[in-house]
Amino acid sequence: MPAPLLPFDVLLQIFSYGFETLVPYARVCRSWQIAVEAITFADIHLESSSLRNFDKIIRSSNFVRCGHIRRIYFRIKLPKYSIEDRAQYENELDRRCNNNVFTKAISALLQTLSSWPQQFNSSVALEIYAVCPSDFKACPDWDLRTVRIQTYLAFPEKDILDKRFESSYLKLVHNRLSSAGCIYSLKTLDREGFRRFAPSAISQIVSHLPRLQSLDLALNDDEPNDAQRDLLRDGFTMTSWPSSLRDLKLSYDGPTPKVNTDEALPYRSSPGKDSLSRELHGISHQLKSLTLYNIMIDPELFWPTDSTWPILERFTLFYQPAMTSGTWYFDNDPDDNSHRKTGHEGRSSPTILHIHPNEHLQRLYLYAARAAQCMPRLRWMELEAELGRGRVYYGDEFIEHRFEYNAWAGEAVWKGTSQWHLKDEVREAWHAAARSHGRDKALIKLFHSSPYWESWSLQ
Repeated sequence: MPAPLLPFDVLLQIFSYGFETLVPYARVCRSWQIAVEAITFADIHLESSSLRNFDKIIRSSNFVRCGHIRRIYFRIKLPKYSIEDRAQYENELDRRCNNNVFTKAISALLQTLSSWPQQFNSSVALEIYAVCPSDFKACPDWDLRTVRIQTYLAFPEKDILDKRFESSYLKLVHNRLSSAGCIYSLKTLDREGFRRFAPSAISQIVSHLPRLQSLDLALNDDEPNDAQRDLLRDGFTMTSWPSSLRDLKLSYDGPTPKVNTDEALPYRSSPGKDSLSRELHGISHQLKSLTLYNIMIDPELFWPTDSTWPILERFTLFYQPAMTSGTWYFDNDPDDNSHRKTGHEGRSSPTILHIHPNEHLQRLYLYAARAAQCMPRLRWMELEAELGRGRVYYGDEFIEHRFEYNAWAGEAVWKGTSQWHLKDEVREAWHAAARSHGRDKALIKLFHSSPYWESWSLQ
């Protein structure tokens, strides 16, 4: 008996309910096959070792199946290592081998995607991640993980777990990559068990995606070797990124300086010379949305303002409380009695807490205001310091310093744990920003909060 002639949209709705397998239904007739493939090909989980078969399947349909694909999760599988090697840090030979596998996988993927017809340009979201089956956190068997933890605790010289690759970053050994116009979105995944990408490698991949519109990157800035860390940061260039890019999310996660100590801060660059701040400043002029997480940044992110941000609507920054030059954005506030530890017999003693905004943070707000004046379509700007938690008031208090600017309402709001006042120059700059967005002046509010009370003032 012939299959019922149901409308294609109805077939899609029926098959989307989630049968255990849709393969048998694809054999009923041609229309059912197309409907089944529209669902099964929508999200592709692809391993680097399966690229050749994937390419054959796509080509066997005369590239029709390309139109069904909406998202590709690309898993790069690195070579296994021996049980004996669990006790050893990766050496240069190990890294070179992994880099060759990584480069071959990325090169093959982009070559495959570059062969798709132009009608499928800007149609696919790509997510990439890399794993090694021998890594501790990459093992799906929790019983085996438990055995390895027990080995590590009893005989740490036999298994160092994921410390083996803590200073390893996957890099491209060459830049001879094909350009894939079908990719409109790229995301790198950073989860337990995944290997790290070198920022330079991601930058090279991005430069070969000519129609990329959205970029979501999870990278690391916690390399313990200072020289290596600086090389990774300086290698993160954006000058060759496609002009089509409109939305950028970047998590550049590193160890946050402790606000309750006087430990020396790392020195990454001389004042005003941070390469990453400059690169982000340059790329931001073409963006519609920019979000930065847990990043060590300098005021030069907003400076100079010799050109406009013509389409930028939303700017969100979660920044570390220090600059790359080894200077705090926040000073200790010894006169603030609200931040004292209570010791024996109820007596209090002052504690170091870098929570009081200093002149460098004032400069950050000044540059941000001047930049906002050159953002005609800006709707929202948020700057928040990653200050962490401090042991005060007999327990945990959330130490914060946050700024929000609502361009539509003309409101500039600061909320922080420490009392402070805006410099006149900063205040006037935000009034000018509000005027550039159609308001007479900015409504400036300063909130001072603690676990027990909150006060605010207008300026």
